[in-house]
Amino acid sequence: MKKYPDSEEQKQTVNEPAAAYGLDLNSLKVETVQSVMQIENPRIVQEIRDYALRLMQEEEEYDYRNAPCQFTVEELKEELRKSREDSKAGRVYTTDEVLARRRLW
Repeated sequence: MKKYPDSEEQKQTVNEPAAAYGLDLNSLKVETVQSVMQIENPRIVQEIRDYALRLMQEEEEYDYRNAPCQFTVEELKEELRKSREDSKAGRVYTTDEVLARRRLW
């Protein structure tokens, strides 16, 4: 009989973002495939496939260059600095005031 050491150390790496935020992309893919493999209704599987293909097509067609609120890091820092100054100076609106101005309330 082969003898093994009592405390065999095993090295395990931890992906900090995955630990902090949940599943990483590959784990999410595997979990999704496992879930789909449990489905026995071909219509549901086809709908899932069609929906995924539609989402991927939309992602390919989306032009991120025209997305709203794109700042460089420097521009974002400047906007945040201005916002802090406005807040300290009392130049703020309540949620109700903002909604009233937008006529959403």
